[in-house]
Amino acid sequence: MPVNGTYYAWEDLAVLMPSGLQFDLQSIEYKHQRESEDVYGQGAAPRGEGRGNWSAEGKLVMKREGYSQFLNYVKAQQKTVYTIPKFSITAVYGNSDQGLSDDQLLRCRILEVDKKAAQGDKSLNVEVPFKFEDIEEDGVSATAGLNLF
Repeated sequence: MPVNGTYYAWEDLAVLMPSGLQFDLQSIEYKHQRESEDVYGQGAAPRGEGRGNWSAEGKLVMKREGYSQFLNYVKAQQKTVYTIPKFSITAVYGNSDQGLSDDQLLRCRILEVDKKAAQGDKSLNVEVPFKFEDIEEDGVSATAGLNLF
């Protein structure tokens, strides 16, 4: 709960990638989910729950200049955006009322790169959808204990 009523806002977010702090980021979105369905037997009410796989995905939207910064990292690896080693994206939220909170998206891999330009555009964005294999939200793993071995 904020002390003076200041909640986290866009200006309170910093995103770190292997190429460094992303100053030209326009948006980041990410989600994770675990499949779940009701299991039925006799009667009309659920008798239990069946659980399935956990999955996670996200999307970065950055200015072309920010994408070029990321490409410099890719070049240094002598790989492509699809063959670089899996990497982390860290979203750090912090302001004077709330302190620091972070989400670490672990073992990310890029799925697609989407660019477009049109007459009249004042700046150009690049959309980069990605998948990740785990998330630690303030140190709490979403997948801890899901694998038996």
